[in-house]
Amino acid sequence: MESSLARPLSKDIFAKSEQASNAFTDVKDDDDREFLQFFSLVCLLSFDVYMKKNMIESLIDDYSAKHAPKQPEKPDKTDKRNNPYKLRELPVLTVPFTLLHILLIIF
Repeated sequence: MESSLARPLSKDIFAKSEQASNAFTDVKDDDDREFLQFFSLVCLLSFDVYMKKNMIESLIDDYSAKHAPKQPEKPDKTDKRNNPYKLRELPVLTVPFTLLHILLIIF
């Protein structure tokens, strides 16, 4: 399969190279013209890569959405807040206060 794709790809790259080398012929400075032609070739080649990347991401997102496992319903968070001794489930700012309470109750 790769060999059947290589020939059209080579032709496409050659055509873009010709298109880039025919661009900016009106620029007088040779260095500027060479840079602009080079930049044009990079842009022409990059566009295909960009479009293919977006298409691949879209395909993966669509496939993932269709085949994602069902998320179990999350338990009600109000039950967790009623127990002050479950420290890891409390907000960070209340942990020192809760530890102080526990120490005062114990001692």
